[in-house]
Amino acid sequence: MRSSFPTARELGFFVVALALAGCSGRAGVNPVAQSVSHSQAQTRTPQSLPTSKDQCKDGGWQSYGVFENQGDCVSFVATGGKNPPALPPTPSPSPAPGPGNVYVADGGSGSVKEMLAVGGSIPASPTIITLASGFSAPTDVAVDGSGNVYLADPNNNTVDEILAVNGSIPASPTIRTLGSGFSYPFGVAVDQAGNVFVADSSNNAVKEILAVGGSIPASPIIITLGSGFNGPHGVEVDANGNVFVADSSNNAVKEILAVGGSIPASPIIKTLGSGFSGPYRVAVDRYGNVYVADTGNGVVKEMLAVGGSIPASPTINTLASGFSGVEGVAVDLSGNVYVATGGQNTVLEILAVGGSIPASPTIRTLGSGFNYPGNIAIR
Repeated sequence: MRSSFPTARELGFFVVALALAGCSGRAGVNPVAQSVSHSQAQTRTPQSLPTSKDQCKDGGWQSYGVFENQGDCVSFVATGGKNPPALPPTPSPSPAPGPGNVYVADGGSGSVKEMLAVGGSIPASPTIITLASGFSAPTDVAVDGSGNVYLADPNNNTVDEILAVNGSIPASPTIRTLGSGFSYPFGVAVDQAGNVFVADSSNNAVKEILAVGGSIPASPIIITLGSGFNGPHGVEVDANGNVFVADSSNNAVKEILAVGGSIPASPIIKTLGSGFSGPYRVAVDRYGNVYVADTGNGVVKEMLAVGGSIPASPTINTLASGFSGVEGVAVDLSGNVYVATGGQNTVLEILAVGGSIPASPTIRTLGSGFNYPGNIAIR
């Protein structure tokens, strides 16, 4: 899983420690890697780096989070730490963390709901508020930094916005439709500038509704981003403007690469990983790791980034399995992963330990009373 990284100063200390251990005949440092949270990334101790070549074998090099491949790990050990691993990329900027409320597109009830966090997490018996209703099986939800909520309502062929007042949705909110011309829009996302991205499923397209001054105008400009999609269901955008797509009917996850923070007229589109079956949703964290609701396989997966992006042949971990109708996936700043299972009418949380999901994670059910929930969002 993901892990944090040592500073250059710590690497220097580690080299010295290795040298001293070699001179004194001591066994050296503890070889077990310790996972720490993202906020602790600059305080990880040098004891979490390998001291024997065996620790680099069978994928062990990946657990340290700082090596490009097994050879780099072996070289580091063989030189007594004189060949230091590459330092990590700076995480992408992200909005200030919100209260941790969970938003749900509750398809079967035709509504959008919010579970209220207490102390940054959802309690055992949470307060659940219906923000708006009367939709026709909404499938996706997104929320911006101001608390405005966006939803994809495919049966009505619309993308809607529920307007916040002073950062939250009032009891009788204003709801407006954004743009037009969509055909079964299944996924929606919003970036920090207020631009809205749509997985326009029946049009086999991914589109962007352009914001003006941070919000979508009455008659917005809508542009199509790239081509070659087949029934895209999920869409997400990172802080650098790259757009990630769950291209369901192509059994693929794709990335539309931004240039200078936006998608160019003829963008590069790359396929990320393989082995997916009808993936419905995709999420990305600020370290570039990509999470997939692999619906046809009934699992949630994580593709590990290297240097902030997904490599050509990425490591793909199955975080949890045995789900029925995985409709949604989201990740928070602490590394906890949220899952919506339409077939089981549940919203679940896969709990991170030290910022990443362990091999045998704790999974807890959040709230109750959902009816075929679609995607989810965290703020």
